Amino acid sequence: MKSRINPFVGFSSLLTAALALPISVQAANLTWDGAINSNWNTTDSNWNGSTWNNGTPDSAIFNTSTGAINLTQAISAGNFTFGLGNANTSGSFSGSALAVSGDLLAQADGNNGPGGPTLSFSNNVSVTGDLKIARRVVEITGGTFTANRVLSAGSWGRLLVSGGNVTISNGIDDSINGGNTMSVVLFGGSLSTPYIRTTSASWTGLPSDGVVLSGGTLIASANSSDFIQTWDPGWGNRNNVGVGTGGANINTNGFNITITKQMQDYGGAGTLTKSGAGTLTLSTYNAYTGGTTVNQGTLELAGATGGWGHLRGAITVNSGATLAITGGDGTGFGWNNAPTSLTINGGTFNAASGAHVGFGAYMTVGLNHGGTISGSGQWNGDGLLGFSSSGNSTNTINGSWVLRADNGANHTFNVADGSASVDLQVNADLSDQSPEVWWVPASALVKTGAGTMVLAGNNSYNGATTVSAGTLVVNGNISTSSLTTVDSGATLKGTGTVGTTTVNGIFAPGNSIGTINVLGTLDLNGTSDFEIDPTLGVGLNRAADFANVTGAISYGGILNVLYGGDASSFTMGMTFNLFDATLGFSDSFSSVNLPTLIGGLMWQNDLATTGSITVVPEPGAALLGGLGMLGLLRRRRSH
Repeated sequence: MKSRINPFVGFSSLLTAALALPISVQAANLTWDGAINSNWNTTDSNWNGSTWNNGTPDSAIFNTSTGAINLTQAISAGNFTFGLGNANTSGSFSGSALAVSGDLLAQADGNNGPGGPTLSFSNNVSVTGDLKIARRVVEITGGTFTANRVLSAGSWGRLLVSGGNVTISNGIDDSINGGNTMSVVLFGGSLSTPYIRTTSASWTGLPSDGVVLSGGTLIASANSSDFIQTWDPGWGNRNNVGVGTGGANINTNGFNITITKQMQDYGGAGTLTKSGAGTLTLSTYNAYTGGTTVNQGTLELAGATGGWGHLRGAITVNSGATLAITGGDGTGFGWNNAPTSLTINGGTFNAASGAHVGFGAYMTVGLNHGGTISGSGQWNGDGLLGFSSSGNSTNTINGSWVLRADNGANHTFNVADGSASVDLQVNADLSDQSPEVWWVPASALVKTGAGTMVLAGNNSYNGATTVSAGTLVVNGNISTSSLTTVDSGATLKGTGTVGTTTVNGIFAPGNSIGTINVLGTLDLNGTSDFEIDPTLGVGLNRAADFANVTGAISYGGILNVLYGGDASSFTMGMTFNLFDATLGFSDSFSSVNLPTLIGGLMWQNDLATTGSITVVPEPGAALLGGLGMLGLLRRRRSH
């Protein structure tokens, strides 16, 4: 027998299963009317009588004068449109977070001027899609704001960041929709992006069609060979990066980026500050005048500029940071609108071979707290070039540098006395001969300040060398210098080679005990301090400071021969050679101060003939010794 199926039982099962299925709710496009209050949540009927659905989510449309809207709970939206029908409404959003899974479109009928109706956000906003701006200013005043891209949606638009932290994952790009102008203005907070591309328009100006940096921090999020770009649709290409009074603060964030556009003052003089690891390259000369500070990473000045300076104003390179000049002749600081100063506070200044580090007027270069100059090139200018050194760590100059003396310029090194034994170590080879074919006048090098400066390179400058104060240690070669003069109160030391030298201050060969070579004459009028050590040396020739002179020596002033050890170390016959002069000796010291001897010994002064001093017996001791020997012989004969 066939079993019978109850049809009502089957229908009941299907109905139960159908009721168990979730009900699909279609997302809606809801328009704000603010009829209840200014709160955006899921309970108040501010959407033409409807409530907001977070789960779908709905898409939001604002087309009236909304005023200030407060999100009293976290809101999720599909798309977000502000200004339906291009209405010139303004509005602001604050409170809880807003998450837009589609695009955020801000549009209006705003004019072509620099201003326009504003849409502002102070809450946390995340846009999965793009922020599209048309004839409107979108301002971020606080919170975090993230979007995929920022695009122009018609005629013109502006992204204004005055606070908060803004991240645009895939760039700000006005060229995608074409035919529009986009400006980016950073007054506060931070803006992180892989690049900015704005459109240039010849009939407007900053900030309508460019980038203005005046406060806040611009952060790179990728390597870029053209970080701030100008897309030219044929309207005329402008130099359109403005540096305002709040300053252009650029954080390379571990990436290497290049700015090819000229930066210029906007509303006053502003400072460019480079921070973060990585390299910021400026490939053209700039017109902003507020100066430049490098805090971390490398700021590179690349490419020739035809004599115009890459930078203007005061330049500061702080500890751990590097300012680099690359690109060959005509690069660097230029001689047209050159910087006023370069201060290296523990950082590094590095110039590649052949770089023109030029100046049009007086410029100071300060090395402080272990700062370093390296590379090679020409320091030149129409006025004095002043180097200064200070701090409690050794400052260093490496490489090879031409010290040009355009219009009679001198090069002065003012070295302060810090706690380091050497305040300024110059390992560089200094010359006044240009590697090019034009004539370069001889340069005078002047050492001032109470500190110690070491010249360790193979220098070839022809100008005079003057030690006005402090100590100059020559461990290298300055023999081409026309005349080395040591002023009263100053000191000349070292184990290198000098040319003709006049000493009115202190002459102290060696660094401990050592030899200084003089290619020329040596004229001593001040104090000569020579160290000796009877415990060192070979045979009767013992260790002593030594002046080896190819010309003549003129003695004068005071000679101090110094030994801090035990007087019993001296024995008869020990000779200490202090001077040698190929062309002989003249005049005499006004006084010669020698170490104390004991045990019937005295000094024999042969400075006028051999430039040496010798330990000999005192006359009485020699006579007694002779009589004693005579008595011994007589006694032997009597036996």
